[in-house]
Amino acid sequence: EQLDRALSNPSWADWFVEYQVMHFPFFMSDHSPILVEMGGPVIHHRRKAKLHRFEEKWLADPECEEVVQQLWNMEEEYESPMYRLTEKIKLCRTGLENWRKIRFGETQCQVKSQLDMVEALTHDNKDGKHRPYI
Repeated sequence: EQLDRALSNPSWADWFVEYQVMHFPFFMSDHSPILVEMGGPVIHHRRKAKLHRFEEKWLADPECEEVVQQLWNMEEEYESPMYRLTEKIKLCRTGLENWRKIRFGETQCQVKSQLDMVEALTHDNKDGKHRPYI
């Protein structure tokens, strides 16, 4: 009778679908060694992060240039010129994204909300009572 075991739960088994448990003969002990080969974890594909793109309309706002200049001119100690460049670009990207949220809000969410409202009013406009709002 073999008493040495390996235990797992269903979520672990779902994560490591190619696992194998191997029992080896005991040697100088009353316990037999166990080897658990897990294989690789199953890669669960997550939604890709939304890319934030520079929008041309930002150029019409004088604040945009000021934000970029402030972020670009921040003094930081970096190891190499190339690293400095990439860090400044990252800083500008995140800074502009934060500025966009404050300055313009969540435009896409607002547009979708308004379109949903128009669709609901159109669908419910049997007798023309919503015509002024559509």
